[in-house]
Amino acid sequence: MATETILLDKMLRRLGDLGDTTRQQLIAYARYAKAASGSKSSGLVIGDVHAEMLLDRAGDELRAIRPSSGEQMVLWQEAMAKFQRIFDLRWKLIEQADGTIKPALLFMVVAWLIVIFASVGFRAPFNMMVMGGIFVSSILMATTIYLIIDMDIPFGGPMSVSREPVDRVLLALTR
Repeated sequence: MATETILLDKMLRRLGDLGDTTRQQLIAYARYAKAASGSKSSGLVIGDVHAEMLLDRAGDELRAIRPSSGEQMVLWQEAMAKFQRIFDLRWKLIEQADGTIKPALLFMVVAWLIVIFASVGFRAPFNMMVMGGIFVSSILMATTIYLIIDMDIPFGGPMSVSREPVDRVLLALTR
């Protein structure tokens, strides 16, 4: 989405004065997204009404442009297609912002692992090598489940999507 926004800005710059108001709206959107990027309610990602309003304003300004030449018309049509792509990507990100792993599935996996480790533990001879192997395996399984759950929610937790693209967009828009 960040790349598409930067490319749209480049198209708007080529439109000259016609694209200035749209660019200003994109800058306002990027600034809001940067301010909100420290929390889970990132302006670029989560369904924030104010962010949606800012992006809608940019779209309204873009639709209000009336090209006067054939070259401007081509640029405007490309910019409209790019804006629609940004709008679509934003909604795809909103849809994917929440986790998709169902608690019932997680419960079932944990229950199966408990059964497997219990059966191996009951049937294995009691010595330090076997108990150490079972302990290390259980720690690795727990870590794997934690990573899967953490990565299922991309915009929260210790391992989350980087906020640097928002910074790059704002830098590119304000140059």
